[in-house]
Amino acid sequence: MHIPETAHLWTLFLAGHTLHVMKRAGLSVSSKISGTESRAQWLRTNALNLAIRLFVNAAGFSYWLAHPDAATHVIRTLGIPFDLTIEPGHAAAAMSASPATPWSTGPPRKSRSCKKKSPPRPNKRIGILHER
Repeated sequence: MHIPETAHLWTLFLAGHTLHVMKRAGLSVSSKISGTESRAQWLRTNALNLAIRLFVNAAGFSYWLAHPDAATHVIRTLGIPFDLTIEPGHAAAAMSASPATPWSTGPPRKSRSCKKKSPPRPNKRIGILHER
């Protein structure tokens, strides 16, 4: 059974989008200032924004599949002889739905010197406490 190449590319596009969304949900849950308690709650809260983002990205991805040299044409109309043609491929399809951030590395690690928290120091000018 032969699966068309575009089916592979769309599957990778959707997988990239899903990984990006789950990364954002996880970071929001682990954040102390977001107020989000679970990934499901974050997904419910941001459902409309995520649907719009998926639609816009899918439209751009679909156009790129049909016209991989569109960026080159735009640049050349500006008088810049530069080739920006990127042929659709598996890696580019997976990355097109998510920003180029290392989602697999997890949150940044704190150095050992940051483990002990300093006491807040007063700000004499405005009368509030600041964390160090």
